[in-house]
Parts: sequence; structure tokens; C-alpha cells
Amino acid sequence: MSFRVRLASFLVASLAILQILTATLIYQVTRLQLIAQGEQQLIVAGHAFALQLKDVSARVADNVQVLTLDFALRSAIAQRDSATVLSALRNHGNRVGATRMLLIGLDGAIQADTSQADTSQADTSQADTSDTSPPLHKFPFSDLTAAALEHPASAVVAWDGRAYWMVVVPVSAPALIGLIAAAIPVDDAFLAHLQEQSTLPSTIELVTQTADGYWRVVARGSEQIDLSTRLVSANGGLPDTPTLATVNGREYVALTTHLDSSRTSAPIIAVLGYSLDDALRPYRSVAMAWTILLALGLVFGLIAALIIARGVSRPVEALAATARRIAAGDYRLPAPIKQRGEIGELAAAFGNMALAIG
Repeated sequence: MSFRVRLASFLVASLAILQILTATLIYQVTRLQLIAQGEQQLIVAGHAFALQLKDVSARVADNVQVLTLDFALRSAIAQRDSATVLSALRNHGNRVGATRMLLIGLDGAIQADTSQADTSQADTSQADTSDTSPPLHKFPFSDLTAAALEHPASAVVAWDGRAYWMVVVPVSAPALIGLIAAAIPVDDAFLAHLQEQSTLPSTIELVTQTADGYWRVVARGSEQIDLSTRLVSANGGLPDTPTLATVNGREYVALTTHLDSSRTSAPIIAVLGYSLDDALRPYRSVAMAWTILLALGLVFGLIAALIIARGVSRPVEALAATARRIAAGDYRLPAPIKQRGEIGELAAAFGNMALAIG
């Protein structure tokens, strides 16, 4: 490989390496800024999600309290008229979006449950219905009933493999005679509705811990990906700080938020995800323009390197030819080389040497 080619290759390689390093640095800085931005957005989104649930709770509590003022319902509760109680609970549950309405006694026993009543009516449509009261069992969230004795109480609970926003309000006639609980499902449709009403990220999951310690997804938002399983650590826990996770070849910043759940319920955690791929998408046009500029820079760099290499190598090549001619016994003066610096001094030395030998 000639000196000219080696010099041109060195100049082009130096230019290419410099541009690649610059592009890599810009990408890494942009990525780190987007990660920091994503972490901040997830923190804000987590607070916003908790506030949205509290707004839902307040709205439902107000609506359920309206039901407790119904004289006919209070009379039916006092007279233990299960059919009237269930009918009122079912109708009001449809209005507030609750799939399960319960009447709870002061001892914590469930006296009426619309979900059990619906199942019982479907299974015993031909049987004797003189006593439509469902089997008594304890309401599992005793901390909510205890708090509701003084004022409406609410929390997210895990019940029968699903997540509910449970609102419990007292019923007085005028003394306290019982409690009404409204269970609003926090499911995929509920999360998608909240996402439409706010700036929540498209990736959101609700997970709860099962009895054997595993985390189970009970609801997802509009983007159906399995993000939470990528975050579970070796000891079975979920991270409390923003974490990077890769799902289906896409990179996410994920943050877990503990929701205000009942103390007697399995924990409910919201997993929020911020897609780095989506955040980087607006920069793809910039990256394409940078690639084009890089290619053009390399082309012009190659041309400039060839010109520079030619200008540097021609005097050196002329001196090499003069040295070969002198070695062959030809002591004629070499053609003058208009070059300054060390190469010019070397050319003058070759001329003097030819004169001295000749």
C-alpha cells in the first residue's frame, strides 16, 4: 500500500471514527435525558392515578349515601325483607357502576349480596323462594367496616381473583342499623377509561400477590404487554425505584406504585411503564438526517483526504525517485521541489549531495 493511500485511509478513518463517536455520544445523552424524563412522568402519573381513584371513591360514596337515605330501603333492612333490599341494591349498583352490592350487619356478617342472589336465582328458578337470604359469611375487609362506622371508607381490594374499588358507607334509621358496600371492578375497561380522561401512560398494570407469593396481573390498560413479570426480582419482590425493562424487544422505564388498599387484602400495586422506543420515535428523523450528513461528510472527507494525501505524497515520491536515480549512478540535479519545511530541506540536501558526488 502506497504512502498516499495509507495517508488518505488514515484521514478518512479518523473522520469516520470522530463522527461515529459524536453520534454515539449524542444518542446516549438523549437516551439518558429521556429516561430521566420518563421517571419524572411516571412519578407524576402515579400520583395522578391515586388521585383519580380517590375522586372515584368520593363520587361513589356520595351516590351510595343517597341510597342510604331511602326510607323504603331502611325499612326493608329493619324488617329483614331480603327481596326488597336486594332489588334496591341491584338497581343502585347499576347506576354507580358497581358489579357487587352488599348489605353488612354490625357484626360484620354479609346479610345481602347481589352477586350471590343473581347466582342463586339462576340456579333455583324453579325452587321455593320463600327465603331468599344468602348464606351468612363475614365481610373479609374488617378494617373498612370498622372505619365506616364513623364515616364512608374506601380502598382497593383483591377479592375472588379480581381488583375492586370497595366503598363502605353506614346506614342509620336513625341509629346505625348496618353498612352498605359497593364493589366497583378495577378492570381493563376501568383503566382504559381513566387513561382516556387523563395523561396516564398507555402501559399500566394492576398486580396482586397470591397466597403462594406470586404476583398476578388483575387488570391492564390499553397496551396489553406483560411488564410486571419482567420486574419481579429473584426474591419475588417488585422494585420500589424506576427500573429499565425490555419486553418483546422494546425498552421501558417502569415504576411501581402501592395503592391505598385494605389491610386485610392482598397488596395491590400499579405498574406504570414509559416506552423509550415511543419517546425516541420523534428523533428518528433527526437520526436519519444525521446519517445522511455522515455519509456526505465521509464522501467529502474522502475527496479532501485524497487531495491532501496527493499534495503531501508528491514531493516525497519525487525525492524517492531522485534517491533511486542517484543510487543508479545518475547524478544530475533533481527537479526543484517547491516545498517548505522538512521536505524542502530534504530536497535541497539531495541536490547538494548530487552536486558533491558529480
